[in-house]
Amino acid sequence: MPFYSNNLIDDFSASDTISAYIRMIVRFSFILLLFAVCNKSELLSQTCDSLLSVLYSFDEGLTDLSNNNYTGSTQGDALITNFITIPHDAQSALVVPSAAIDGVTDFTISFRIRFKGFNTELTVNGFSPINSMISGFAQNNAFGFGYSQPTNIFNFTFQGVAYEFSPADTLVEEDWYCLAITRSQNGANIYLDGVPINGGFTVPLSPVEVLPGGFVLGQDQDCSAGCYEANQSMHGDLDNFRIYRRALTPEELVVNCQTEFQELTICEGEIVDGYFESGVYEDNFLTADGCDGIRVLNLTVANDTTPISEVPFVDVREVRFICPGASYRGFSDPGNYVDTLDSPFGCDTVLNLSLSISSVYVPNAFSPNSDGVNDRFRIFTNDENVGITNFRIFDRWGGLVYEKETIPAIGTTPADWWWDGRRNGKDLDPGIYLYVFESVCPDGNIRKAGSVTLLR
Repeated sequence: MPFYSNNLIDDFSASDTISAYIRMIVRFSFILLLFAVCNKSELLSQTCDSLLSVLYSFDEGLTDLSNNNYTGSTQGDALITNFITIPHDAQSALVVPSAAIDGVTDFTISFRIRFKGFNTELTVNGFSPINSMISGFAQNNAFGFGYSQPTNIFNFTFQGVAYEFSPADTLVEEDWYCLAITRSQNGANIYLDGVPINGGFTVPLSPVEVLPGGFVLGQDQDCSAGCYEANQSMHGDLDNFRIYRRALTPEELVVNCQTEFQELTICEGEIVDGYFESGVYEDNFLTADGCDGIRVLNLTVANDTTPISEVPFVDVREVRFICPGASYRGFSDPGNYVDTLDSPFGCDTVLNLSLSISSVYVPNAFSPNSDGVNDRFRIFTNDENVGITNFRIFDRWGGLVYEKETIPAIGTTPADWWWDGRRNGKDLDPGIYLYVFESVCPDGNIRKAGSVTLLR
């Protein structure tokens, strides 16, 4: 069965209403409240989301942390470390119990992926090259998701019909991406790093159909759990695989993709999370909402050849802002700290640290009526060094209405840089709009998303 169907549909219609969107925001707020009281130990025995069907963090092997016991099984040379690696071959895959998705109508499938290589080989046995991530086998009712890097096209197949979408930028090897497929009734969306690739498309109302043993990650099937082709293998690493029996909101998908960046200098003999040598380290950790988070640590170990100005903790007094959730010198809460470290080359200095959390304030409404008050939708901060990037605003159908790639310093940005409630010079209707941006603070970028009401 070829991955691509001859019956190609490219439908960007959507039927969301303002009231439905408001209910979505309220539901998201309630879910965040639940996440706040759910920690890692609780997640091993229960789930904060009763509609979470599967959760593979891969830190626990193939254990399903959703508590639904949908434990998967590997084929071939599929390797599990703290993620799963599917090589470029025709036998390696992860088989997920088909009961996790069979018969489901509304759903979200989300995961992180890092491609190690892209399939470009010439057609093998009549099959086109593609990096296949998900495959559901049900005779003629195929279910699948893959990416073709030479053409920069995502291919989503449902009930034997293929839908094609192109992201703004071509994906590259060795970078981690967050991908998600959502389906609510007959409306579906593809998300890349929390942002919709398209304005939505229409799929059949019938539920997902997958035969027993026929739900596979990392290969495209031409028979149940088999008949693979090497030029359709995933050829990469997959992590934090989840299936929900509901369509997650855009805000929830953004939260699931956040990465924490840390840059830290320590003295010789000190250990941070098991690391004691200089280098860049990437770790996965189970976050409060049951997702597999990412922490990237740039670690420097000072030694007797390190200039005294670069040795940690030598400043007698230091004022520092950090990103929410980050830490500096081992401290993560705002306040004043005094610390002493012992070392033969200068790490025994006393540090008087005043620590603050960089924060941004996002208004929930604005009124572009030229009265000089709240005429533009702008972001505020308590840290003059904070900027934002990838600032985008979408209408309720997912259409882009405003975009600003970089705002270097929020506090000094001219007023005319911010959104005035127009698209292409024309006033937009009052209503709720979705925003997404990255807050650039000293420890890295934090992606934020939410909604704002345009009033007139």
